[in-house]
Amino acid sequence: MSIGNAFNGVFALMLLMLLGVYMTRKKFLTHEYYQFLTNFIMKYTVPAMLFENAIENVTVEFITENGTMLLAPFVTQLGGYFVALGIAKLCRLDKSIEGIFISIFAMCNTMLMGFPICMQIFGEVSVPYVTAYYIANTVVFWVLVAPRIAAGGTAGGAISKLDKIKRIFSPPLMAFIIGSAINLVHIPVPTFVQTALTDFGALTSPIAMLLCGYLLGSMGKDVLKTPKCIVGAVAARLIWAPIFCALICLAMKVPALPACVFCVQAAMPAMNQTVILSGLYKGNDRAAAQGLALSNILSVFVIPLVVMALNYVFPM
Repeated sequence: MSIGNAFNGVFALMLLMLLGVYMTRKKFLTHEYYQFLTNFIMKYTVPAMLFENAIENVTVEFITENGTMLLAPFVTQLGGYFVALGIAKLCRLDKSIEGIFISIFAMCNTMLMGFPICMQIFGEVSVPYVTAYYIANTVVFWVLVAPRIAAGGTAGGAISKLDKIKRIFSPPLMAFIIGSAINLVHIPVPTFVQTALTDFGALTSPIAMLLCGYLLGSMGKDVLKTPKCIVGAVAARLIWAPIFCALICLAMKVPALPACVFCVQAAMPAMNQTVILSGLYKGNDRAAAQGLALSNILSVFVIPLVVMALNYVFPM
């Protein structure tokens, strides 16, 4: 893994993020545009990218060679969740912020940040491994973390099992599953369809970075008032999580490329869904938004350092 290429890729994306900040400050990128573009990439461009990658890379050989290794993200995410839960109980955090703390501590933004950055650093070969981490992150979030965020709100109610299943089997995951099935049973896909999917999926990275820029630009100086417990969760998200993931990968003898992809994913900022759920259930969405913005700001400096460290731990 070339450190120079990794830094160039990350900083190129950071420039797009700064453009998003500028567009937000100029009132060109508004909340309505943010919601539209988020739905656009989650429902269309990311599924197109994952479908195209699945029909190219997911083979019987890939599954048999990497089956056990792909469990590492689940071990990492579950371990992170239980560590965060233990710390939250030990510190006796208020119920209104406990779920938010756990989410920021243990869960990461595998979509808006994870996919673009790993594509820049490792190329398309990383997509199946990013997808594996995305699946683990999504399952743990909706099964274990989301109910705790909902319980901390004042709106009452709970997330139904059906809603959890719908959230887990999202358009990106279904696109990857369908693409994998098509490739495994050797159904030919026309070249022009693959080309269209590749071009459409390429929209994901620039749009995702503009959206991250919106989050930073809209928060402003309010991020400086982030509660101490959330600051601690952000520190764990960006520093402890990739170290923990690296230890898991070493213990499970994960090869260098997937191990590096998993660790970079582990260093991603907090999930946007944390803020969305906090607002939906009338919880402390201000603290959630502050944690999200702070983790995005600090990730600009942390991710290049993580990449540099990984070059020594998992040389490629």
